[in-house]
Amino acid sequence: MDRCEEALHCQIRQFVEADRMALRLVYLNTRRQAFHWMNPDELVLAEFDAATADELVLVAETDGEVVGFVSLWLPENFIHNLFVSPGHQGRGIGTRLLAASRDHLAGPARLKCSIHNTRARAFYESRGWVVLGRGGDRKSGYLDMEWPQDPCS
Repeated sequence: MDRCEEALHCQIRQFVEADRMALRLVYLNTRRQAFHWMNPDELVLAEFDAATADELVLVAETDGEVVGFVSLWLPENFIHNLFVSPGHQGRGIGTRLLAASRDHLAGPARLKCSIHNTRARAFYESRGWVVLGRGGDRKSGYLDMEWPQDPCS
């Protein structure tokens, strides 16, 4: 299935408990592959639960397979996590998850992107996100990014 086809066949829906194990694996495997600045052996399966506690989680599913998610901290219009399985990246699924998150956010969205994650930064900037500032330290630094309420503005 090509990039456009998979995005078209991708269903975005709210999390149900039966998704938990698949999302734990998406979170773990994606971080182990992409977060080159972290020791992969220190990343564990159960971290998904803490990273998404009390957040709205939207799930991307293609042909019955859970392939990604976005988690939102609604009180602050904050996108906390956006992960797509390594084998499904670059196919429009992350863009679909961002678009679906817009329906749940009351104003401009914000997120923090690791300074080490240049691929994620390029993804967000190509979709209209802007860097507002920088925080953290050299090892765990991040970019504070914002997505305007009106993506056409």
